[in-house]
Amino acid sequence: VSDMLSITDATDVKAKVNTWRWKDDDENPGGKQGPDSDAKFGKKSEMKPSFFGYKCAASVDADSGIVTKVEVAPGNVADIDMFPEVADDQALATLPLLNSLCCSLINLIEGTREHGGF
Repeated sequence: VSDMLSITDATDVKAKVNTWRWKDDDENPGGKQGPDSDAKFGKKSEMKPSFFGYKCAASVDADSGIVTKVEVAPGNVADIDMFPEVADDQALATLPLLNSLCCSLINLIEGTREHGGF
């Protein structure tokens, strides 16, 4: 395993439950709680449908393909909130710089739009 490059990504993992069959009664008002109490409703993006389950984030060594870290969370946790748990120390050290660059880029794009660009 090298320390040059890690690839990190998150994906949704659907719980194997039928959400249409949940009971709506005194113990489960609105039928919102399923048999898997750790799973939650989540969404990967505005373009994708919601799901009931978990999010799994993993970091893989780019050279060897070996999985170096894995984190599982309820489906309602944002991917970005899982990143610190699976990213390597070098990637975490660059976060302040990346945040600053992203803010500068957003300001540049918004300024260009105000002047008729994009």
